[in-house]
Amino acid sequence: MKELKKQTKGWLGIIGILLAVILALGITLGVATKWGKDVENLKPQKEADVTAQSGFEIEEEEFGSGISLTSSLISPAQYAEYGISPIAESAQSVKAKIEGDDTEGLKVVWTLSWKEGTSGKWGNGKDVSDYVTGSASSDTLTYNLSCSQPFGETIVLKAALEVDPSKSVTRNLQYKQSYGGNITGSLSYTNSSKSGANLTWGLNDDTVTVNFPGTVTGTTEFDSLYGASGSGTTTFSIKTELSQVYTIAAEVTDVKAEVSPTEQFRTAVTGAGGTMSTEAGSYALLGTGTGADASITTKVANVLLLTSVGSLNFNTLKSSLKALGETVTLLNIKLSATVNGQLQTRSIAIRFNAASFGSIGGSIGWTDDGGDVIFGG
Repeated sequence: MKELKKQTKGWLGIIGILLAVILALGITLGVATKWGKDVENLKPQKEADVTAQSGFEIEEEEFGSGISLTSSLISPAQYAEYGISPIAESAQSVKAKIEGDDTEGLKVVWTLSWKEGTSGKWGNGKDVSDYVTGSASSDTLTYNLSCSQPFGETIVLKAALEVDPSKSVTRNLQYKQSYGGNITGSLSYTNSSKSGANLTWGLNDDTVTVNFPGTVTGTTEFDSLYGASGSGTTTFSIKTELSQVYTIAAEVTDVKAEVSPTEQFRTAVTGAGGTMSTEAGSYALLGTGTGADASITTKVANVLLLTSVGSLNFNTLKSSLKALGETVTLLNIKLSATVNGQLQTRSIAIRFNAASFGSIGGSIGWTDDGGDVIFGG
């Protein structure tokens, strides 16, 4: 009997040990299987909060598995708070979210590289860090990006799990073309029946002095050449200057040419029997176009705001304008364009050369003193 009890105790001990081993093994396998399943089934979530702008952008382009990213702009006022250099051109903050359970303590590894490689591309021989740099937070889940200058090739931001680099996500970093600081152009008039009436007018300076159309013999010829019924075509060529280094082209829309009379010019026209619908200081639209190189067609009479010349005494008008002198601004032309959703404008003051009122014959020369005017947006 004692021997039987002894054997029974022995078997119970062995069974207990086996149960403990099986239980421990089951827990371990369960945990391992659960983590493997979670990693395998991680789904990216396409979350983004990026505002389109000129300059540095993060594009929602490619998504891997295991991590999702969101991004937001960092304003210059927040640079110090985010550890961004005060001379940075722009900055954005990217946040990583690791999907699945049991993600506490997992780390993310961030990298930046040229998307197209370096062979024969814009990035050939260039270091990405000269254009965009990043710094990770202590938990590695936030990555603050700083752009120091424009770049001409897409940069890829990659976020990968440190424990399993195959679980990763990428975003394209782009640089959008921006306004170059100036709008220039010219006005040209061509008439097939009277070459002496042709004119070219530069619109590159803040103030230009031009010759008044003086080759005509009177009101009738002026109207036939430059009025609504005239055969000549007046073309505004308007060029919006844009930045040269970029990966996404700028959107240039709603290009306009407008003209406004001064009180002196309006008084001279009405005093000579002409009519003008536009008040001094108000602008009349001459036409609209689109694109960085836009073209707008109108008539010279419209540029001079002469809505009706039938009763206009042309010689009286010339005498009045000559008396004002060439230092008096008579018209203001405004060129404008919307670049990436932002309105850009510049104005040109128009004056008439007093000598051009002295005679009727001769060719017309619309002159300016050359040189471009460059100014910021």
